[in-house]
Amino acid sequence: MRLSQAELFIIDMEMKNLVYRHKKTGNLYKVVESEAEMKDIKIRDWKECVIYRSLSIPSKIYVREKSDFKKKFEVCEEVEVDD
Repeated sequence: MRLSQAELFIIDMEMKNLVYRHKKTGNLYKVVESEAEMKDIKIRDWKECVIYRSLSIPSKIYVREKSDFKKKFEVCEEVEVDD
C-alpha cells in the first residue's frame, strides 16, 4: 500500500512531535525528519531513513534506516520538549 503525500506529511508531523527513547541506552531523541532517504553504498540503492537529534547534546544529529529506528526506539510518553 502506497501512502499519499498528505498521509506522509501527517505521519512526519506526528513523529516530529514525539520524544523517543533508545531501548538499550535509555537516551532521549527528537526526530528532525522522518521522510528522508539515504543511499546504501553496499547495494547502491536508496533506503528510507529517519534523521534525529540527541536531547542531551542537541548539536548531535544522527541518521538511521527507518526500519532499524522502529526496532531500536520507543515513544517516550512521559517527556515533553519545547523546540
